[in-house]
Amino acid sequence: MIGLKRGTVQLCAHERAWETTARLSIEKLGNVLGKNAVAIEHVGSTAIPAIRSKPIIDIAIAVTDFAPVMEALVKLEEAGFWLSRDNRPEELLLVSGSREEDTRDHHVHVVLEQSPQWRDYILFRDY
Repeated sequence: MIGLKRGTVQLCAHERAWETTARLSIEKLGNVLGKNAVAIEHVGSTAIPAIRSKPIIDIAIAVTDFAPVMEALVKLEEAGFWLSRDNRPEELLLVSGSREEDTRDHHVHVVLEQSPQWRDYILFRDY
């Protein structure tokens, strides 16, 4: 299972398919952002096999500047990722899923390279 209606919380046993889905999504994001993405990592609970997780893939992208990401929004939408309204000054949030059904299957956290946010995403996954 992947994806949930927005605002829903459901924990599932780890599925190996999440790793494959994340890998394919990372490849798509990398193709769109190119060198503007310093690093792209599968993070969050779906990246941790030993725990139950919401079936939403979290990906973190480290960038040196948000401007190239904003310039690539049309291409990101064509790849299935759109800018959420839930953005903060230190992070852009891209999502994918179904707008019509109000579901989400990916949260893509775009943060500055070497920021506390990037560090925290990686440390959470690796802990």
